[in-house]
Amino acid sequence: MTSESKVQRMAKQRNVRGLLTAMIDTDAAGREAARKAWRVIGGADTVRQLILLLKDTNESIRHYAAEALGIIGDKAAVEPLIAALQGDSRIRSVVAAALGTLGDPRAVEPLIAGLQEGGHDWERQAIVQALGKLRDPRAADALVSVIEHEEPEAPGHARGEVTRAAVEALLKIGDPRTIEPLTTLLHQGQFAASEVIMGLLPPTDPLTQAWCAVASHDWKRAVDLGQVAIRPLIKGLETFSASFLREAVAKALGEFRQAESVEALIAALQDKDVGVRGAAASALGKTGDARAVEPLVACLHDVDEYVRAPAATALGEIGDARALGALAMASRDRILMVRESAQEAIQAIKGRAPQN
Repeated sequence: MTSESKVQRMAKQRNVRGLLTAMIDTDAAGREAARKAWRVIGGADTVRQLILLLKDTNESIRHYAAEALGIIGDKAAVEPLIAALQGDSRIRSVVAAALGTLGDPRAVEPLIAGLQEGGHDWERQAIVQALGKLRDPRAADALVSVIEHEEPEAPGHARGEVTRAAVEALLKIGDPRTIEPLTTLLHQGQFAASEVIMGLLPPTDPLTQAWCAVASHDWKRAVDLGQVAIRPLIKGLETFSASFLREAVAKALGEFRQAESVEALIAALQDKDVGVRGAAASALGKTGDARAVEPLVACLHDVDEYVRAPAATALGEIGDARALGALAMASRDRILMVRESAQEAIQAIKGRAPQN
């Protein structure tokens, strides 16, 4: 007898514990058949049995009893599930999901309290998703707080799933009162806030537009907005997890040719990605800032020619004679591209020297 046939027999017998065991122990087909069975056998008696099983000594039974109650959708389960949310941390994520599916406003405050207690990311994500399903404005402040306190993106670490869930939940709730606090967070570098702002009410002030442009990786828009975009771009260079985004930001900063970006671009010369280092070197050359000379000289010894060559070119653009010795050594580099860049830089610097 197949697992599906066994589940169908248990469903006919209204064997609640047997169906729960099937959700735990059978193969994928059996588990799916068990989930479907709850919609067929759901009723007051089944719900009562499942509510009692929320206190079973077996954690797996408690887990799947909560899931089954969410599938059945009987509002009689709301209060027992709230009690389980508050008292059984081991099944909090599945209980939260069930409460979100039931869609009863009584669950809003307990879910907010559960979110504020903290816990594992998967628990917080489930609670946030449940609040999004409930679409209750009472949850808005708590969801904004998730974005506020979530760790920002950092190189090598993508934005957390809890933050993603908070963004989606806030868009579902659609409370315009969240725009002001989210704008404040955005200006502090929490790029996740931009998606909600753009989804609720696209900004009209240039600074917020610039933050949103950088958050959405619209580099042309950011450059077109002018110098107001420099600080958002610097923040992106410091925090974007994807190297291709950091590289694009460095290139965009180079378009401004402004001293304000020099320190951030110098720091980017130490990036683990060759594309970012090369783009930062090129951007520093466009600034013409003498602070970049020594860091760019150091880049002439980079392991990658796609950093050494733009660093040489940048030194030529800056035109500081202090770089001549290092460029002379670089003009003997084993890579032709680097040698040519160094030679051209030497000529450019010497061409700027005052004539006696």
